[in-house]
Amino acid sequence: MKTLLASYSGEFGHELFSFQGHIRHISNQYERVVVRTSASMRFLYQDFTDNFVDQDEEVDHDDYINEFSFRPRGAKGVSCQQSYIKYGKFLGHKYDLIIHARRKPGPVTKDLDKDFYFRLHSKLSSDYKVCFIGSQENSLCPEGAEDLRGAPLDELANIIHSSRLVVGTSSGPIHFASLCGTPHLLWGGNLAKTFYRYTHFWNPFKTPCYVLNDYENSLDYLTRRGRLFKVKLKEVCKGKHVNLVQVGNFHYPTVKEITSNINKILK
Repeated sequence: MKTLLASYSGEFGHELFSFQGHIRHISNQYERVVVRTSASMRFLYQDFTDNFVDQDEEVDHDDYINEFSFRPRGAKGVSCQQSYIKYGKFLGHKYDLIIHARRKPGPVTKDLDKDFYFRLHSKLSSDYKVCFIGSQENSLCPEGAEDLRGAPLDELANIIHSSRLVVGTSSGPIHFASLCGTPHLLWGGNLAKTFYRYTHFWNPFKTPCYVLNDYENSLDYLTRRGRLFKVKLKEVCKGKHVNLVQVGNFHYPTVKEITSNINKILK
């Protein structure tokens, strides 16, 4: 039997846009596809396989005719062909706002503190139905806010798909909103990679995105980086799904800047 072992261990965003799409794309070349990833990620692959092994489980590599691995590079991640599907079922209106309050240390992405999200929730909760998502260990939820952290991925897909806007620092859950067809407002991360991933490389269904940035001082840089990524900034910005939102600081937008833009989007 022609069998593929596809193993992944890494960030959620790359699993969404560098890995699972490629395995789906090549799955029809094999009689059997076995995916080795975190148990919480199995939902992503269930449309084309029901064969899984846990991420840390030892396997006999002689059992497989081929194996796939990759090394992310550049804004696109990998050059392999991808086949994506949309996730989530509409359950009726769930939330106006879903917030991912990231608190995962990293060399590039700057996390905002608990007080920031407490103030953000306080400003928004009287006008909108709001919840917080993410993992328990790598995200925050202010006291008094509805806490959906740790929700299974299949349930989260339905919740996101049934809500109006997802908000937060660039992260896996914000990328996931793109595949769930839900508009998202974001900031932070690597300036060029964040911009080109959300607007172009990692937005296959052209889901509306609102990218916060100090564009008055960064357009020349984004133009130069676009040439490196073999895309043209002007062409990307012509997309109806692309919304450039001017703020003073790409990594540290203020509560006022975020709330004012949420009001413009939702009201």
